[in-house]
Amino acid sequence: MRLIALATLATTLVSAPAAAADPPAPECGTTLDPQVAAGQAEAARRQADWGQLLRYRDENLKLPAASAKAPRVVFIGDSITEGWNVADLAPSRLEVLN
Repeated sequence: MRLIALATLATTLVSAPAAAADPPAPECGTTLDPQVAAGQAEAARRQADWGQLLRYRDENLKLPAASAKAPRVVFIGDSITEGWNVADLAPSRLEVLN
């Protein structure tokens, strides 16, 4: 008798209507939170430019074109203090030399 009851129960469970099945999975998309996307872009930039060679690229693009009439001076060095929040750095003490 138990065997017949188990067989009946198994048949009922297997032939249950589809409505009792799990709901379909939601649409799988790749919508990222903008902050997550920005963080991933920043991580990729840091990995590609680990030496920060392009750190001032945007500022450099804003500079006017070089002119033969106005010489330019390039300061090299003191990069070790970058990011130390030191107020008294060389750029704060610039003056025009004739």
